[in-house]
Amino acid sequence: MNHPPGMTTNSAEHAFSPIDNEPPLRWQRALHLTPASGLGVGRRAVLYALLTWLPIAIWALFRGRF
Repeated sequence: MNHPPGMTTNSAEHAFSPIDNEPPLRWQRALHLTPASGLGVGRRAVLYALLTWLPIAIWALFRGRF
């Protein structure tokens, strides 16, 4: 197979990722929100949904509008 110059055959292993090792991803990994390999998108989506809707639900419960 003919590869462009500078591209190796195992390019998937060294693929560029604009979010790899960025500060938000590092602190999310420190909090075990994301796995060591991969992004853990589903887990983080559920967490962020709970963080945004839970205060609203608690407020509605206290106001008697739940």
